[in-house]
Amino acid sequence: SSPRRRRSRSSSSSSSGGGRPSSVLPRDALRSVPFSLVVLVDALRVNLARFEVSGVGDAATSHLRELANHGRTEEVRTFAMDALAILVSMRLSGEEGMAMGPMRALEDIRGAGDCLRVVPLDPPQPPPSTPSSHRGSATSQSGGTKNNSNGEINASSSGGKSDLLAPLCEVIRNAERRDTAEAGLNALRVILEGCGHNVGADSWTGVIGAVRALSGAPLPKGEEATAGVVDRSGPDWAPCSAAAFRCLRLIIDDFLGELPATREGKDGDGNSARDALLECCASFGSS
Repeated sequence: SSPRRRRSRSSSSSSSGGGRPSSVLPRDALRSVPFSLVVLVDALRVNLARFEVSGVGDAATSHLRELANHGRTEEVRTFAMDALAILVSMRLSGEEGMAMGPMRALEDIRGAGDCLRVVPLDPPQPPPSTPSSHRGSATSQSGGTKNNSNGEINASSSGGKSDLLAPLCEVIRNAERRDTAEAGLNALRVILEGCGHNVGADSWTGVIGAVRALSGAPLPKGEEATAGVVDRSGPDWAPCSAAAFRCLRLIIDDFLGELPATREGKDGDGNSARDALLECCASFGSS
């Protein structure tokens, strides 16, 4: 195949542009990632449209969160973080995975991750036009799903986006290793740059809370010796604090007008997104 085709080859841990996170793993490091994990991520990407209706989304993101924080090697942790970030970015962008049409095996096999990869047999065709009187008939009463022309159930592009960033933010908040935290913050920044306008109003407090967790501020008195609490105020965490501050600046510069000031976007303590933003700025000021 031509060099152009090789460069455009899709990968579960590479960027395809449009604000999608890219992998920080070199090609040689990917060889140490278990083949089963590579196949799992490819299967998730292809079946992205089934996340909402089958329950596979929660199980998959839970598994990737566990690997990102507690994987045995740095390569596995980074690959899991990349996969989680790419899935979040695809869903925020409204992508539904690979078209479910006739497929063929990929001819340009360059690694283990390509062994089970397939590509469309024919160029994708535009969907047939639907009369206006029947456009709403495919949408279910629950408002969360719709049937496509093949009878498959897809998640509605307008629903369920409020919680899409929650898995990634949870990994960032609970990160025990600097490489995981920094990779998560960099992925969050790329996602916000590419499709931050799709973030739901009630997601901003979680995003800001994840950024605040890596501000480098010292722990409150009494929490220094608490089991499971990571002190991120040391100099070793400085690169993570810098990455978190870049996310904070992006939120203030590009999305301040979208942060709800009152009822919408409250966290567990009842604080609005703008209250959370002020607290986040204060944390950076005390770091």
